[in-house]
Amino acid sequence: MCYQEGDKKLNSELQRIISWAIDNEIPDLVSTNEGYWSGLPRDYDKLRSLDSLRIKCENLTCLPPEIGCLTSLKELHVFSKSLASLPSEIGQLKQLDTLCLIGGELTSLPDELCQLTNLKKLELSGNRFAEIPNQIFKLKGLAELRVAGCGLRHIPEEIGQLKNLIWLDLRNNKLTEIPEVIFELSGLNFLLLGSNRLTSLSTSVGELESLMWLDLIKNNLKTLPSEIHRLQNLVTLSLKGNRFTCLPEGVFVLPNLDDKTREQLETL
Repeated sequence: MCYQEGDKKLNSELQRIISWAIDNEIPDLVSTNEGYWSGLPRDYDKLRSLDSLRIKCENLTCLPPEIGCLTSLKELHVFSKSLASLPSEIGQLKQLDTLCLIGGELTSLPDELCQLTNLKKLELSGNRFAEIPNQIFKLKGLAELRVAGCGLRHIPEEIGQLKNLIWLDLRNNKLTEIPEVIFELSGLNFLLLGSNRLTSLSTSVGELESLMWLDLIKNNLKTLPSEIHRLQNLVTLSLKGNRFTCLPEGVFVLPNLDDKTREQLETL
């Protein structure tokens, strides 16, 4: 009896999700030219087993609380210019390893986000955060964080708690400095700082010996620290759009730079 009641409750929640999708003109599940599935299925069984959900809807302002019943989800991608809030039920998606909420109006995140302990990738680019939400720093397993184009002016020291970060994207913000704790994230392979307002780069950048891509385009840099020669694994170094008057000799002899980077260095 309890099982039947639970199943009935779940079906009721699934029906509300379907109704929400129809009301917001979100299509049924379709295969895209890019090779992934987009939309929301209208079938209960498919919804129960759904492990990846991609929604594109410019006028979508929120997700329904019933999203929390899609407990098989491992990936959730929402592309909306109007998304302004997340329901607390997002914390019920325990298997989620990828969450992408791109180009919306988000200014905060629910505390329940901290319950997503399996999350590896979080993309919040193009939203309206005054600062990186504190909930993110409790996601200790996070490997990829993208907060480009959010208008950020400051990165808190707490970002140093994300010891497993491999990819950090802080492009297109309003940053004038980068906290030293970022240079203690020794596992970083990708550090993207382009299109900010940086006037200098810490000598501690040399500590990031695993770094493969360093993006510094369109800042206000005049030189680079000599310690950059320690980045022996660096493949791509993006420097255009700065005010360089000189560069350290060590940057020209980095052994693994790709051809595009070497050509760029010759023009600076």
